[in-house]
Amino acid sequence: MTTTTTTGAADTATPIWPPPPPRTPHFHWQATTRPPLPLALQRSRTSIFMMAAAISALLCFRVSRDAALPAALRIPDLVVRRSFKVSHSVAARAPVVLVSRQHMLSHLFEVDATLHILDATARTSEDVARLHTHCRFIGGNWCGTDERLLELNELFEEVVLDCHTGDHKARHHFLRSAREYHDRFVRLMGNDPQLLSADLFMCGEPVLFCRLLSHFGRPVIGYISTPISVYVRAEDRSEWYQQFYEMALDERHIFAATTPLFAEWVAYGTGISLPVIRPMCTYTEATYWPKRAQEVLLLRTISLFWDTECVLNYFARAYADSSASPTLSFRESASLSEKERMGYSAFSEFLAAVIYPYSPSQFWFYELYAMGVPIYMPSRDTLPLYVSQDYSICPDFEGSRPGHAPDRVHPHSPFDTDDWAAMTYWAAFTDYLTLPHISHFDSVPSLLRQLHAADHQKISHSMQRAHMEHLGVAMSFWSQALELVASLRGVPRMVSRTEQVAGDLDASDEHRDLSTRQPSGGSPARVDGAHRLANDGETRQDHPHEYHFDLDAANKVAGGRYVGGSHWWVKMRRMATDPEVKVWSRDCCTETYGKVLFFLLGNSSDILSATDCASLKVPSKVQVSTICPGTGEYLFVEARPHVGDEYSDSAVAVLMLPEVRVLSRD
Repeated sequence: MTTTTTTGAADTATPIWPPPPPRTPHFHWQATTRPPLPLALQRSRTSIFMMAAAISALLCFRVSRDAALPAALRIPDLVVRRSFKVSHSVAARAPVVLVSRQHMLSHLFEVDATLHILDATARTSEDVARLHTHCRFIGGNWCGTDERLLELNELFEEVVLDCHTGDHKARHHFLRSAREYHDRFVRLMGNDPQLLSADLFMCGEPVLFCRLLSHFGRPVIGYISTPISVYVRAEDRSEWYQQFYEMALDERHIFAATTPLFAEWVAYGTGISLPVIRPMCTYTEATYWPKRAQEVLLLRTISLFWDTECVLNYFARAYADSSASPTLSFRESASLSEKERMGYSAFSEFLAAVIYPYSPSQFWFYELYAMGVPIYMPSRDTLPLYVSQDYSICPDFEGSRPGHAPDRVHPHSPFDTDDWAAMTYWAAFTDYLTLPHISHFDSVPSLLRQLHAADHQKISHSMQRAHMEHLGVAMSFWSQALELVASLRGVPRMVSRTEQVAGDLDASDEHRDLSTRQPSGGSPARVDGAHRLANDGETRQDHPHEYHFDLDAANKVAGGRYVGGSHWWVKMRRMATDPEVKVWSRDCCTETYGKVLFFLLGNSSDILSATDCASLKVPSKVQVSTICPGTGEYLFVEARPHVGDEYSDSAVAVLMLPEVRVLSRD
């Protein structure tokens, strides 16, 4: 293992873009029978810089690469820097989380690393040494320290959050000044030789570190799992949101969210739509094997009033006595022995797991899902009470980009914990409700009945199949991220015969999508048919899953003037040239617009200034597509009277639109 520690600053000139020509390659050759790898994955060495406010880390990777292609085709000495922070609730397992991407690509990489950990409360080298007890999860030989980073903590102030009252107030660290924090980072680290040699940076929580790392002029990949306002005080938030917006639009940088919820939080505050790349947790190296067939794992819960394990075991005994069923035993994860809690195999041996979540996203959930352990959670009706406990949903983190109207993207603020409608609305975006094969219960008797009756092997197999699909998406995303870095360095991409047969990964909807969850609007919408339903990613074609034009509301707005047609628009993620448009039609009633739709491209939400680009026959319950020649930032779908056939009323074209997807072709 090669251990590298950053020490001292060097008198090095400010980096420029593009980077200098590749250095002499250094390779570790291995015999292999694997098929050729994509060119951008042919790398000889990788170093990753990882740091954050709550847990800061400097991680240097040595990568030995399979010699599947000639050395002349490889990009030598690719150096990756990564900023990362995990939430306080899983801080003890942070190092395990940090290397998840390495395990995802373990068939491509052999990695040695040095990890530097720093907590926001750390003030001395002794504090840093204490924090390194986290390294017991992956071996202490990962750990080092760079005490220059301690100076960054001097700018943190602990604040009592507004969302909790009484004796149990939540506290959080905010920066005294985001600009001063940036300037100090540049002073401390701006001339660091290892950072200056980087080709790629990665950042996580807090997202503000993406801004710091962009100082070096290299591509930044941001993997977002919190509000982007975390650690940024309200006075600095508007400027930071604008900086994030500009970074996200820069073609050098790539951003993704860990869950649909976090992607929607970003869309709410900035108008930027991010792809969702879920945590894969392949590092667990465990698969569901329920040897403890009468035991149910209870994830550690936060409760001030009762012992959940005790309550569930009491009802389990009562249920067994009344139903002549075997008695189930609930074991809280914190009560397991230290040996059992060190790895993941013990968790895979339980019949199932019960999670009362205290956060909208917990790594335990993804780890259990990856192992195929059946998961039971509170019902949709009660889930908002649990996920809204987390500090990240406090109104203290509210913010938006200047000139952006969040309510045009979502009708509720994600940080409103006083409005039940808002809490229910946002809980629906959590993976607790969006991922398939999760069981939900609305009472303890309901939970016990399901645990006794369910076919857990079948559920586990279904979970593992779904997980493999998500793994494929994640592998494609991270592989293409490296391809982008290679292309920015000016290295041509060599396509293997295997890739030619498989086709270009960019051909998938997911990677060409310009419209899903982007800002949208148009003619007045019915209350049960909001504009966002037409680009929410849900392709169900039955009511009420579609945008539905409201003729009565339109007549009121028109003030008695004739209203004949209706339209819907979406602001695309970027300017598009000759995009492909896919449309999913309603399962009935398309005669309300004559079964013909028109498409237009424009550069504002004003349809009068847009230009026609295509029309399409769209009968009921179909998925059809067309190419829309032209260039624009806005795509319009319009229903017009007097142009189609089978109208229910040829004088009025009522648009009903379950889903539209605009895909790039440029």
